[in-house]
Amino acid sequence: MEAAFKAWAEGIYGVMAEQKGFQSYQAVPPVPGENRDWFFVFTFDTQENLKAWLGSETRAHWQALSEPLTEGPGHTRVMSGLEWLFGLPSPEESDPPPVWKLALVTELGLAPTVFIVGLLLMNLGFYAALGQAGWWGMWWQVLLSTCVCVSLMTWVVMPLLTRLLRGWLFPRKTE
Repeated sequence: MEAAFKAWAEGIYGVMAEQKGFQSYQAVPPVPGENRDWFFVFTFDTQENLKAWLGSETRAHWQALSEPLTEGPGHTRVMSGLEWLFGLPSPEESDPPPVWKLALVTELGLAPTVFIVGLLLMNLGFYAALGQAGWWGMWWQVLLSTCVCVSLMTWVVMPLLTRLLRGWLFPRKTE
């Protein structure tokens, strides 16, 4: 059964690669002992080309071919880049925010975070100590500051901004 599923995955990739605007495809197998789900990540150059693929008869045909090979229906989640930082609501609640909103909120969080982390590390003497190591010291400075900034953005800043701006980022669908 697994060989048939892998053949199906290669087949849908071949068909998808011929679609207008197709950019990339990645099949992510299950993690043994963690889950049994496969994830398929694919990108298109525009929302219009992605929607055309998602609504195409070709995709519907290939989805139908997968049914005897799977334990249940597949689920589609459309993301445009940094959504994982935003904790997206379910597709039934809201559409994903436009990329410009994601970029704006990311910048709103990133600029002050980088500034404050830089000031703190400088005032605590980390940059002076690392600066004496020459070229390698600069790399350690960048590594240290980006690790702190990425951690803060992932677990503190973006969850806070997402809660504060939730209504603007994810307006409720109206039927």
